[in-house]
This record gives sequence, C-alpha cells and structure tokens, in this order.
Amino acid sequence: MWTINEEHFEDFGTAGFLLAKKYMSQLHELLRSHNIDLTVVVYPWPDQIYYGDQHSPHVKFWRGWSNERNVPFVDLFPLFLEEPSRLKTIRKYYFLGDVHWTKVVIS
Repeated sequence: MWTINEEHFEDFGTAGFLLAKKYMSQLHELLRSHNIDLTVVVYPWPDQIYYGDQHSPHVKFWRGWSNERNVPFVDLFPLFLEEPSRLKTIRKYYFLGDVHWTKVVIS
C-alpha cells in the first residue's frame, strides 16, 4: 500500500526511490558505455489497479528520471486501468498475491 498511502510512502517509498535512482543511474551509465539503449517501462501493481491509482508515484518518478537522461519512457498504467473490472484484470494478468505478471496469451 506504500504506493497509494502517503504515510506508508514516507516509511518505505522515499528510501526505495533513492536506491532505485542510484542503481538505475549506474545501469544507465554502464549501458551507455557499451552503446546499449535503455527504455524504462512502468506498469501498475495489483493494489494500484484495485484502487484505480492513475497518479502513481512510480509514473511521476520514472518519467522524471527518464526525461532527465533522455531515456525513452513507456507508461502501461492506462492500459491496465481502462479495463472495466479491476478484480478481473488483476486475476487475469497477475500471479495471486504477487506483483508479477502471469503468462497470458492474447489472441
């Protein structure tokens, strides 16, 4: 819930973003030194879908980080949040109790 609750965000998110920024910046420099492109993609976690979190700190943070470094940025939040049933979306695309995607075959 740290992504949608300000109190929890202060407890967990702030420090996490500082570490993420540090390591992604190091990764970006390593990739650049080897002429390898980087694209940042963000997607919502199940709780963000459930609560309809359209203004996630993830999106704001990674969009800003990407813009500062001229790194392509892809925001998948709208694709997940436009589905009519939030619970069906979560069940369809995520492992139960996890933030990772299931194997979904789209025809």
